[in-house]
Amino acid sequence: MKRIRNWARTTFCRSKDIVYPRSEAEIVDLVKLCNENHTPLKVVGKAHSYNDIFCAGEEGVVVSLKKFSSVERVDRENATVTVQAGIDIPTLIRRLKPHNLSLKNLGTNVFDNIAGACSTGYHGSGIDFGIFVSDVVSMEVVTPTVEKRRIGREDEDFKAYAVGLGMLGIIVRVTLQCEPSYKLEVIEKQMSLEEIEARFSEFMAYRHFKFIWVPHTRNF
Repeated sequence: MKRIRNWARTTFCRSKDIVYPRSEAEIVDLVKLCNENHTPLKVVGKAHSYNDIFCAGEEGVVVSLKKFSSVERVDRENATVTVQAGIDIPTLIRRLKPHNLSLKNLGTNVFDNIAGACSTGYHGSGIDFGIFVSDVVSMEVVTPTVEKRRIGREDEDFKAYAVGLGMLGIIVRVTLQCEPSYKLEVIEKQMSLEEIEARFSEFMAYRHFKFIWVPHTRNF
């Protein structure tokens, strides 16, 4: 019996096994085996969820893609990158840097892996930006029936797969739209609620704006 818990240590679960495939073939074989034995199978990313959505139960198997995490192709002409689904965001940013490319928008927690960021609706700040999957060109998925599917933005079920919480299969490969590398200046300061309200239109003109409430005060 293997024990796994989320990053915040607010929940944990026990499963029969935790598997770390290193290739797409191993992922396919795992799905086949679980189907044949009627074994529940769940995918876990970096376990950044606050709930136990990654738990497969004591008779189930949890699969982590942390060892299936290579950059497969960088297309500098079209500013796209194709990666194995287990790569985490900091590693991908480092791999893109020599190509003068970067991701368009990131959330507060940048340690998620790509499949997890897609599947859970990961997002950053900025009124002109969508969620992370807004920059996904296509993804490849091994479905519960062991079919290999490529889903692009042109497909009518793209949104279902893009933020599917792992329910429609295991994402194995993602192609992302990038943009030229850039630098951001970050300004952090404490403000009162009244000042934020008075200057809200001004703040909305910035590329990014985020405010976090300080509990039991009127400050942000």
